Amino acid sequence: GVHDFTVRSGDVDGFYHATKKLCEPGAAGLRRRMGEAGRKRAVDQYGTVSNTKAMTTHYKMLIASSRRQVNKHSFRWFVIDIFANVVLAAFIIGSFIINKVVSLYLFLTGQ
Repeated sequence: GVHDFTVRSGDVDGFYHATKKLCEPGAAGLRRRMGEAGRKRAVDQYGTVSNTKAMTTHYKMLIASSRRQVNKHSFRWFVIDIFANVVLAAFIIGSFIINKVVSLYLFLTGQ
């Protein structure tokens, strides 16, 4: 595979052969390519950018839902609106800071 080997559950021989391929002396290039592809997949699917987008979409949906349930001219609506936007802003800023700290760490450690 590109970033992994697929082995059926309970297939001990298949697991052995897949692991053996990675351990062979000439497999350094394969390990590197699979590692890079796996890292790219993890960053794309679980990195701060994709998580921020997913959480922002989720919070916007919740905000819209709460706004529909409350009279827009009430004080309660005003409080919900302010609170929801503060939470959303805090999440986005927190994700940005985490992303910058991780980037700085990777830069300083040469990774």
